Amino acid sequence: MSTCDAGPPRTRASLPARRRALALAFALGAALAVGAAPAGAQSTPQDQATARTLFDDARQLMKEGRYAEACPKLEVASQLYVGSGLLLNLGDCYEHLGRTASAWTAFGESVTAAERAGRTEDLDEARRRQAAVEARLSRLVVRVPRDAPDLRVRRDGVELPRALWGEAVPVDPGVHAVTAEAPGLAPWKGTASVVHPGVTVVIITMPELAPAPVAPPPGGGGPGRGAAEGDVAVRPGYWTSRRVASASLAAVGLVAAGTGGALALVAKQHDESARTATVNRNADSTSAVALGNTASIVVGAGAVVLATGVVLWLTAPDAPVHVGALPAGVTLAGSF
Repeated sequence: MSTCDAGPPRTRASLPARRRALALAFALGAALAVGAAPAGAQSTPQDQATARTLFDDARQLMKEGRYAEACPKLEVASQLYVGSGLLLNLGDCYEHLGRTASAWTAFGESVTAAERAGRTEDLDEARRRQAAVEARLSRLVVRVPRDAPDLRVRRDGVELPRALWGEAVPVDPGVHAVTAEAPGLAPWKGTASVVHPGVTVVIITMPELAPAPVAPPPGGGGPGRGAAEGDVAVRPGYWTSRRVASASLAAVGLVAAGTGGALALVAKQHDESARTATVNRNADSTSAVALGNTASIVVGAGAVVLATGVVLWLTAPDAPVHVGALPAGVTLAGSF
C-alpha cells in the first residue's frame, strides 16, 4: 500500500516548491518498492485497498483545506494499515485542527513505523514535527485525594490508569469531562477547560467521594416487620374521598345540633311567656310545644349525622395498604 506512505506537504524552506514535489514523487516511488509495515499479520489486500482509497480522499480534502473531513478518513485508514507517511499526514491533519496532543501522538507513531520500515526521510520528518508540536502541548493533571477500593477515574469516557493520576498528561485543547465512581460511594463528575493551545497545565482536583445514599427498603415495612418479597406499599393521600365525606357529615351534624339548640332556646322563651302572659297564653304554649318538638328532632338528626361522620373518620385508612402475591392469589391488607 504505497500511496499511504506519501508524507505530508514539506515545510522546509531549503526546497523550492517544484523540488518538494519531486521529492514527494521520489518518496512515493520508494514506497512502491519498499512498502509500509502493515497494522499486523491480519492486514489483507482488501484492507490495504480500502485504506488507500481513504488516504487518497483525505489528501484531496487536505489540499482543499477541509481538514475536519479529512482527519476521520485518515483515522480509519491508519486502523487498517500502518505506514509512516499515512501517520505523518494524520499528524499534519490534527495539527491544522489545533489538536496538538493527537498530532504529537500521530507523529510519534510515525517515528516507530518509519524505523520499522527503514524510511529514513519519514523518520527525520516525523521526529522534527513531533518535537515542534511537543513545545506547544497543553497538559491536564487529575488529582485524586484518596484511592478508594475499586475507584475508577475516567477522562472523556476513557478510564485513566492509576499510573497517570496526578501526572501532567498531554490533551487537545477543549473541555474535558472527568468522572469518578466506586462501589458504595456517590459518583462525581467535573470538567476541565483547556481553552487555548500552548504551554498550559490545567489541574482538576477531585473531592473525596461521599457515601452513596441508602435507599429505603422496598415495601415500607416498619421496625420488626419486614414486607414480604414482591409486596408494593400503596399509601393513599391524607384527604381521601372517605375522609372528605366524613368531615362533611360531621359539619352538617354540628350545624344541625346548633340549630336544634337555638330552637330549644326559643321554645323555652315561648313557654315562659305562656306561663306569665294573660293574653294569647294558649298560642304561646302551643308555639313552645311545636318549637320544642322541632328542636328535639333537629338535634337528634344532627347527632346521628355527626356520629356517622365520626365513625367514618375513625375507620378511614391511615396506613399503607400492602398488595402481595401469594401462590393462592393476591392479598390485600391494611389498617383502618
